[in-house]
Amino acid sequence: MEFLKALCFGAYTNPYEAASRRAYRDVNRTIRFGDLEVTARETIRKIIYEKLKTEIISKNAEKTNADGI
Repeated sequence: MEFLKALCFGAYTNPYEAASRRAYRDVNRTIRFGDLEVTARETIRKIIYEKLKTEIISKNAEKTNADGI
């Protein structure tokens, strides 16, 4: 499993950031940002990271509460 994670996300220490970077790259290939400045792209990347992190933590908390743990 670690091998597959490394193939998909590369070397990482923060799984939330690694997942958000992967998601950003996927979106970046799909949506054409045109002449968007580098700083604007970095802002979008940071927003994706924070949103993903918040959602994952929220879903984990919901699952934990539903399981009664």
